[in-house]
Amino acid sequence: ERSEKVMAGVNYQYELIKLYLAAFIRAPEKSGLDYWLAQLNGGKSFDSVLETVFTLDIVKDIYPLGLTNDSFVTLIYVNVFGKSPDVEGLKYWSGELSKGLGRGNLVMTMINTGLNTPDGTPGKAYIVNRLTVAQAAVDQQNVQKADFAPSYLKSLMASVNADTTTITIAKN
Repeated sequence: ERSEKVMAGVNYQYELIKLYLAAFIRAPEKSGLDYWLAQLNGGKSFDSVLETVFTLDIVKDIYPLGLTNDSFVTLIYVNVFGKSPDVEGLKYWSGELSKGLGRGNLVMTMINTGLNTPDGTPGKAYIVNRLTVAQAAVDQQNVQKADFAPSYLKSLMASVNADTTTITIAKN
């Protein structure tokens, strides 16, 4: 019963795919995704998972703890939306970190905000296309019941950008 309450109304697999794209700059490997889903099913909150991921050494290599708020936000813009932040966006999101919002929560809020912008907004096609390919990679691993190597998943995602033709190329 508990796991149903935790999962009710939220597609945690999709949320975790977003998190992987931001934190690890790649689609999730099956075993990693299964691990985090098991944590959530075991009663861990998604907020707790978000913050835990940003304390992992592999993620701290990408986003060192010593980064200024502006530098962290800029890296998220580049890695998640494929662009530099605009002045207002940088100021706003850096301010949210200054107010105490955790890195993981900030990143998910940024992604969801970006996904809810009108089509054509700079950066939206980039994240939408990458989510499409990451979901396809997860589906393929589930079909094969096997992990793709993180290095492969990273290079696969590196091939996807705001151009929709990169989706087809990556899926092939």
